[in-house]
Amino acid sequence: AGLSKALILVQSKSDGGSKYTIKTFSEVNRVMGVISFPGNVEYDIDIIFSGNRLLASDGIDGVAEMCGVKKRENVRTKDIVTISNRDDYESFAKLILPS
Repeated sequence: AGLSKALILVQSKSDGGSKYTIKTFSEVNRVMGVISFPGNVEYDIDIIFSGNRLLASDGIDGVAEMCGVKKRENVRTKDIVTISNRDDYESFAKLILPS
């Protein structure tokens, strides 16, 4: 996680193993993406997407909650981008690619 320009959370429970990667990544001031499909029944109710829903709805506060970070200001994520479609992904890519 520390070597990447960005991170995309594809699927995770809020207490899943991805929280360790997200915690490490949240300390390096880079862009984080999270796959989000509101309106999709499986996404909206299945526990396997609970981490995605938390980050998509609560942003940095969601990262702090998911990773057990006590002080919100300790989360140094540059930006959290929800990715629901191709346009969102292109916006995400523009944030990490050179001009």
